[in-house]
Amino acid sequence: MEKRCFGCMNTLDGSVCRICGLNNADPAHLKEAFLKPGSVVGGRYYTGLSIDRNGEGITYIAFDTNIQTRVRLREFFPGSLCHREGDHKTVRVNPGCEIQYKALMTDFAELSRQLIGITASNSLLKAKDIFADNGTLYVVYEDVSGVTLTRYLMDNAGELSWEETENLFLPLLYTVKLLNANGIVHRGISPDNILVTDSRELKLKGVCTSAVRAINTEIRSELFAGYAAPEQYEKCSSHGEWTDVYAVCAVLYKALTGAMPDRADTRPPDGSGLVPPIELNSRIPWNVSQAIMQGLIPDSAGRTQHIKELIGGLYAAPPARQTARRIVEEEDEDEMDTRPQRRPGTPPRRKKRRFRVPVWLIVILITLPLLLCLFFLLYDAMIGGLPGESHVSSAPSSAPVSSSQPVSSAPVSSQEPVSSSSGKMGIAMNDFVGRYYEDVINSETFAELYTFGEKKEVFDESYPFGQIVEQSIEKGTVVEQGSELILTVSKGPQYVLLPPLTDGEGKPVSADTYKSYLEEKGVTVTITTIDDVSFEAGEMVRTEPPADSNLNREERNTVTIYVSTGESYDILHRASSEADEDLTYAPEE
Repeated sequence: MEKRCFGCMNTLDGSVCRICGLNNADPAHLKEAFLKPGSVVGGRYYTGLSIDRNGEGITYIAFDTNIQTRVRLREFFPGSLCHREGDHKTVRVNPGCEIQYKALMTDFAELSRQLIGITASNSLLKAKDIFADNGTLYVVYEDVSGVTLTRYLMDNAGELSWEETENLFLPLLYTVKLLNANGIVHRGISPDNILVTDSRELKLKGVCTSAVRAINTEIRSELFAGYAAPEQYEKCSSHGEWTDVYAVCAVLYKALTGAMPDRADTRPPDGSGLVPPIELNSRIPWNVSQAIMQGLIPDSAGRTQHIKELIGGLYAAPPARQTARRIVEEEDEDEMDTRPQRRPGTPPRRKKRRFRVPVWLIVILITLPLLLCLFFLLYDAMIGGLPGESHVSSAPSSAPVSSSQPVSSAPVSSQEPVSSSSGKMGIAMNDFVGRYYEDVINSETFAELYTFGEKKEVFDESYPFGQIVEQSIEKGTVVEQGSELILTVSKGPQYVLLPPLTDGEGKPVSADTYKSYLEEKGVTVTITTIDDVSFEAGEMVRTEPPADSNLNREERNTVTIYVSTGESYDILHRASSEADEDLTYAPEE
């Protein structure tokens, strides 16, 4: 069989791939829990490196030798219930876990067959086949070229316009609706599970069994903070379409504002505390902001229940949308809106129509100042011609007028451009509070409008690390283009409680998860490996400062995580296993 690169699946001449540069001879590619790179599964799939893993299984890049195309191969491998044999292929169930393993495998197989049967959507990463090998199950998915939505947003100044988002997301919304109609609740919709293809289309991936998308199950959960719904953090709450509604709205919130909603289980049930999208990005249409906020209500009973309703709220907008900075509609006091309402029982809204300025009004507005000036001149002349009045000036018409005399008392319209003596155009100051500092200063648009001075930093528990808490010029103030703006940025909370190394069920928390949590608070984290006989490879041994302590970031802002190499643990585990085998199979005397 033709040898291929473990990273990109292109043909390989030597050890180093000429396409992606991967050194295929690196022994680090061989890991105990993963398939050995280069293994052939199902008699046709040449496997490479893993590209994704959670408590349910592992996804590998692979090559279908029958049809000569690259695919993604999903292996059922719940690491808390099974292990891999020394041949780096065969999967064995851990003693005492047979019932849980079989039940979870049944759910995995049923879900995979449902996905294979869904062929009507172009926005779903398609499942093509399912088969058994190596003592477990494998599902074949199509492979697409692209990046995650997380990466795409980073490459686009952190946020997208609604004009781009509405076309990009509509097929994805109908895909979620299709999944829900087939009884499938995704529960893991997030920017990391959405791919943006090279042709600028969205592909939804990461459909998993419910056990991996909730806490307190037999396998390690995978919840995406900020996008997982509140019910996924609760033991006895039911999941449904409303769970995916929450996640979709959280993704839209992130895409349109650049900010991620707070973790759902930390938000009040009434949804207070979350800034509406329109206040973070005034170009977002009002109805879009309202639809997103309705879908992000923590209380599932008060939340939008179905994706269909969400689509209606997002896209059933009047022809002229209303934003915070541009009002392009006026109320028609004589007509009532006869369109269907978003919520039953609410009174009908007044119909709105685009405000069009009549030509006659434009003519009046232009000529009115001239008519007023003419009127005052005539009035002054008439008063000056009356007998007995001496205030009329006898100065010739060419005499200069005092600068103290008011020229006009009419206010300047806020809709007109404002020019300064320097000739620069005046602009209304944006509202940056609540946005991430890096997104703002890296935006080409803002760089053309303002000059950013040296930032200030403060500890602030109300704003996540990196968000702007104050700006030197108040929003809405008319300033010259290029004016200097100084932003005050949150360093996160001053005091951070270091969480325990295990979750509520006593299961180890991964070092990456622990690190991500602290980095979101603004803490600098270093991971160091040590050898500890009591911990498996990759498990956290301890932290410095120790877990459960309170870190004063004004005095110290670094945390070191010590992770076990597992070498001594493996030696002890193998020795114990060999001793057990000797006792078990010792011949009787």
